[in-house]
Amino acid sequence: MSTGTAGVAPRRILSSKPPRLTIFDLLRRVAECLDRNEGTRRSNAQQLQAPPHPLAVEIAGDDDQVDIAAGMYSAIGILLALYQREKTGRGQFIDVSMLDSIVSWLGYFPHHYWHAGEEPARVGMRHHYVTPYGPYLAGDGEYVNLAVASASDWEIFCRKVIEKPELLDDPRFATVEGRRKNRALLEELIENIFLGRDHNHWLAQLKKAELPYGEVRGIAQVLAHPQVAARRLIREADSPVGKVPVIANALKMSDSEARYERIPGLGEDSETILKELGYDANTITQLRCDKVI
Repeated sequence: MSTGTAGVAPRRILSSKPPRLTIFDLLRRVAECLDRNEGTRRSNAQQLQAPPHPLAVEIAGDDDQVDIAAGMYSAIGILLALYQREKTGRGQFIDVSMLDSIVSWLGYFPHHYWHAGEEPARVGMRHHYVTPYGPYLAGDGEYVNLAVASASDWEIFCRKVIEKPELLDDPRFATVEGRRKNRALLEELIENIFLGRDHNHWLAQLKKAELPYGEVRGIAQVLAHPQVAARRLIREADSPVGKVPVIANALKMSDSEARYERIPGLGEDSETILKELGYDANTITQLRCDKVI
């Protein structure tokens, strides 16, 4: 595998190499407006005050998440190219753009735009087409996550969870579309109801009603969760400062267990890697003098 060279036609490079070579080139060409010109980045103070949300919510405004999206497609592309090479004997060029990757994660929203002319509103942790949905703040300051996705769910929610059966007679909330159109009013009603009791009460109510629900946990709570321990999701790796905890590989294979090797110090392997890439000793020395490495 080789890294594509900027400014040089990658397929021309490939045609000059042995036919079994696979070239991977990650194009970091994402429009800056995704996170800078559109103001999607919030101040630290705003982030501390914001309601909970999954890390994937602000994907398009978070460089790390866009990196992950492109990285996943890159890994899949490399595997596909290697598999095809085993079948055909030919390598190929793999072109992964960060913009392509994140646009492909838009899900069904482009289809709603194309076929209904609908620009999705920014609803945060709420669902665009289903309500009630998402985290609701309870009276003790903790959030409870829930989903009411169908007509039967709505009836159960009103009767058994919030114990407000009179809402079933309100024509504004009688259908999924009606609840969506009257989202602001319905959300305010439910938010005020949830503030009246603590989160344990609502978790118990939702469990008894057998509706989809979940407790909103912080990072410390997630890392201490019994299932995290059962799945051995926290491992250790050696480093220049001793053993440090690391998150385990999510891909578990019966015959190919993941290795958690020593984490090198900053720049520890730079010379070795540069030599593998074809840099000679004089060039590496010059790079050090220029403080490139």
